[in-house]
Amino acid sequence: MVTETQASWSREAALHSVDGDTELLLELADIFLQGSQSLLERIEQAIDAGDSTGLYQTAHTLKGSIANFFAQDARDSAYALEMAGRAGRLEGARQVFGRLAEQLRCFEADLSDFIAAKGAE
Repeated sequence: MVTETQASWSREAALHSVDGDTELLLELADIFLQGSQSLLERIEQAIDAGDSTGLYQTAHTLKGSIANFFAQDARDSAYALEMAGRAGRLEGARQVFGRLAEQLRCFEADLSDFIAAKGAE
C-alpha cells in the first residue's frame, strides 16, 4: 500500500536508467502522460468486451511504459492484467483494473509534479 509520503515511482532509478539525463526523463514523462489514459481506456474496453487478446496486448504495452519509471505497484497491476489476458481468464480483471486506475492516478500526479518542479528550476 502506498502512503501519502511514499512515492509511486523511483525517481532515482528512472534517472539512473537514462544515465542521469533529466531532460530525457522529462520527455519520457511527458510522452507517458500523453498516452497513458488512452491505454487505460483500451484496457477497460477489452475487459468489457471480453477481449483477452486486446487485454493482453494493451496491458503489456502499458506495463512496459510504466516500467521505465520503476512504478512497481502500477507495473505489477498491469502485469496481472497482461497475464489474465494471455491466459484468457478475465475473472477478477475488473478489480485489478480498478486498482491499476487508482495507482495510475497517483503515479500520473507524481509525474506531473516532477515535470512542474523541474520546469520551475
